[in-house]
Amino acid sequence: MHYHPHPLVDQPHPLGPGVVNLGGTLCKTGYNEDDLTPELRDFIATADRGFIFISFGSLVPTLSADEEKMWISVFSRLPYNVIWKLSEHSEALPANVRTYKWLPQMALMQHPDMKLFITHGGYGSKIEAFCSAVPMVIVPRFALDQFYNAKHYKEIGVAENVMDVANAKPDDVHGAIVKAIGEYGGVMQEIRRQVLSTRVTDQQVLGYLDMAVSGHKMLPGYQPFWEYFYLDIILIPVAAVYIVKFLVQKLRG
Repeated sequence: MHYHPHPLVDQPHPLGPGVVNLGGTLCKTGYNEDDLTPELRDFIATADRGFIFISFGSLVPTLSADEEKMWISVFSRLPYNVIWKLSEHSEALPANVRTYKWLPQMALMQHPDMKLFITHGGYGSKIEAFCSAVPMVIVPRFALDQFYNAKHYKEIGVAENVMDVANAKPDDVHGAIVKAIGEYGGVMQEIRRQVLSTRVTDQQVLGYLDMAVSGHKMLPGYQPFWEYFYLDIILIPVAAVYIVKFLVQKLRG
């Protein structure tokens, strides 16, 4: 099973045989304040202009000292509270910034006062942003898809990016944040509407899983076992290599 948000933001691409598209299955709708800790709710409540959430995923729990200083410089100039997923920090934080080792990401994304998501652009994070209509500033860290997402979403006008964070200037990052908050909210609302309109329900997902476990013969795109295991794709080039090798040996002999 394959999940994608919507062709409007992720271009259509071919899938293997027997793959079912599950649109919108990761989306949650409706904010529930019980999903946040009392401390988080109180901190958000002190923000007159809303808050920004920054997280670079579980694989980037800490930052270099120089990058940490850069972000703190930027955040100190913003009129928003900042909720930052960061395991450790060495610099003193401005009054509008708090760090946490773990955060309920989707609950924060659904909060009506969330203004921006600063993210590495990973698969799950971008989907949650689209589901929640939250503009993004994408800071790719290491994976190729993160760099593609950062460039692609800037090109189609749903996010700003910081492609080289190690050499980024605070003024440029500050400008990207201001632009994303000021210009992309309406576009993200429309994307969210389209994503939810094509959403596959949890009941449908369970139905597909039940059919898969019982033999997957009712799944859309069901095929013989040699196609299911890609044997027809794998064996053809392997056979071609051996045939060429055989002919070369015969000609030399």
